[in-house]
Amino acid sequence: MESEDKIIARAVGGDRLAFGDLYDRYQPQIYRFAFLKMGRREDAEDGTHQVFMKAFQRISGYADRGHPFSSWLYEIARNQIVDHFRAAREEISLSKMDENVFAAPAEVSFTLDNKLEVAMARVADTGIW
Repeated sequence: MESEDKIIARAVGGDRLAFGDLYDRYQPQIYRFAFLKMGRREDAEDGTHQVFMKAFQRISGYADRGHPFSSWLYEIARNQIVDHFRAAREEISLSKMDENVFAAPAEVSFTLDNKLEVAMARVADTGIW
């Protein structure tokens, strides 16, 4: 069985079959990571695909820095996940927002009972009686 270092060296040198071996070895791990972060199977599949496409495009620049090869893939995956959520974030124009959103909050008055409940909740939260 060929060592991982040799497979990586071949992949860095342009050997597509060696990169395929790395894909087979690491795809399940990267998929699980993406699924845990993204929460949807379809997003995780797409994200995993993008991770390996980027890794394939950048493999010639890979340099062993004393960390496992998988950490390089996880870094690409993390960046892909961040990009996914940035792209999915809904943007709303300020001109389309309800102007009451920016209004000052209404005055809230607490009765003695409300103040006692808040104090008891704070004490219960700290565990000090």
